[in-house]
Amino acid sequence: MSSQTALNTAIYTRLAGTAGTALTSLLTGGTAVPSVFYQQAPDNISAPYVVWFYPSEIDLNIIPHRIKDIVIRVQGYTTSPALAGTIDAQIDTLLNEAELSTGTPWTNIWLRRENGFQMVSPTEAGVRYYTSGADYRAELTNG
Repeated sequence: MSSQTALNTAIYTRLAGTAGTALTSLLTGGTAVPSVFYQQAPDNISAPYVVWFYPSEIDLNIIPHRIKDIVIRVQGYTTSPALAGTIDAQIDTLLNEAELSTGTPWTNIWLRRENGFQMVSPTEAGVRYYTSGADYRAELTNG
């Protein structure tokens, strides 16, 4: 199994599973479906929702086993700046220093928040979408 497939499963389980009920209760419909997405939310989805993706993955090549150094960007989208910050805080609680269960052959060594950001994006219709999130660095090994 690829490291990204293993990590995708672990992140979705963490954000949308039973540990993430405080987060999903803030999202559209109060559940993970249809509110937690990998890479991009579908067109015409109602906010608030969460998206994660990988802006960077590096093979460290420092020992005989593979070590993947992966940056995961996780962000909440909403029409309220305060709610965007609340969603980001819930994501942080779920991911920073979490032990992810990635399954064979990958083992999660490290998961830490590296930064944070907030943005606003107006649409052509004049609706403002507020984004709040962070980059998390995960290190996985298959050894």
